[in-house]
Amino acid sequence: MIVLDNSVFIAALFEDEHRVFATQLYRLIMEGEEDVIVPAIFLYEACNVIMNSRRRQRISAKEAQKYLDIIYEFPIGIDSGQEIQHVVNLAEKHGLSTYDASYLEICKREKLPLATLDKALAAAAKREKVVLVTTKALE
Repeated sequence: MIVLDNSVFIAALFEDEHRVFATQLYRLIMEGEEDVIVPAIFLYEACNVIMNSRRRQRISAKEAQKYLDIIYEFPIGIDSGQEIQHVVNLAEKHGLSTYDASYLEICKREKLPLATLDKALAAAAKREKVVLVTTKALE
C-alpha cells in the first residue's frame, strides 16, 4: 500500500503532463497491483484541478467530464484517521500547505511510502524518513 499524492494522479491523467513514473504507477493501481490510500482532500484537489483546467480552456468540457469520471471510479482508500493538529504541525515544521502535509501525516502514522512529484513534499518526506516511491521501485 502507498500514499498517492495528487501530483502523480494528475500527471497520469493529463496528456500534456504524462510522465513515465506517473503513468506506470497509474497502470499498476488500475490493474489492482498496487493499493492506494489518500486523505479526503484528494478528491477535492483532483476535481479542482479539472475544473480550473476547464475554466482556463486547457481542456474541453468533454475532456473534463472524462477526467471527472476517472476520478469518481479511481480505486482509492480514503483515510479517516487524521488528527488535524498532527497535519498542522507537519505543515508548520516543513513549510508545507496543510493539503500536502495531510499526505505526509498518513505516511508517518501508517508507515507507508509516498508517491509524489511535488519537490517540497518529497523533501519533507525525506526529512521525516518516509520512503519515496520511485520508478525503480515499480519495476
